[in-house]
Amino acid sequence: MKKTIMRSFKTGAQAKCYDEGLTIYHSMNNSPDFAAEQPLIELLQVKKEAYEVSKALAANRDSVKVALKNECHGAFIEQLDRIADAVEMRADGDIKIPQKAGFTTVSSSTRTIEDFLVVPENVKVTNEDRLTVVKAAWKRDPDAVNYGIEWMEVKEGAAWQNGTYSTGSSVLLTGLPSGKYVMVRVYSIGRKGRKSDPTEPITILVS
Repeated sequence: MKKTIMRSFKTGAQAKCYDEGLTIYHSMNNSPDFAAEQPLIELLQVKKEAYEVSKALAANRDSVKVALKNECHGAFIEQLDRIADAVEMRADGDIKIPQKAGFTTVSSSTRTIEDFLVVPENVKVTNEDRLTVVKAAWKRDPDAVNYGIEWMEVKEGAAWQNGTYSTGSSVLLTGLPSGKYVMVRVYSIGRKGRKSDPTEPITILVS
């Protein structure tokens, strides 16, 4: 299978990725040109609707609801990835097919597939038993060599703080303000210092 799709729907902030996913969905849904992919599109619609519901529920930034929203977004992106595989396999190097499906292709940009770095997926932030310590965890990406973790107290005028770095899939953030709400986000770091967009912030009360 010749790689022609950039899969940029995996590389930006949630809103940007979701908008690109909607373009793909509307380009392919009920289209005779993509009749073979309709079962995958129907499942994408289910995951799209689940994400929209979870997004509305997470409007108040409750940590449990934000985590659910992130999981639903991850499921939506994974389904887009499956559709991209199916379109790429059928196209067999013909970029007109994935372009008609709404995908960004290699030939439509001077960038290469290797230039894109995926935003960390399945991010969870939980309290630890230790005072002023929270744990951030995420799904590993084979193209990432490191991860940056940032936090910010939820108050007017606050700024993002560089928490720490990790080469693994989880990290403990220490020394956070006790009894305060903080937001945590994660970004991928690739070779040559490439960085992804950060994840959607997750809000948690530090014990």
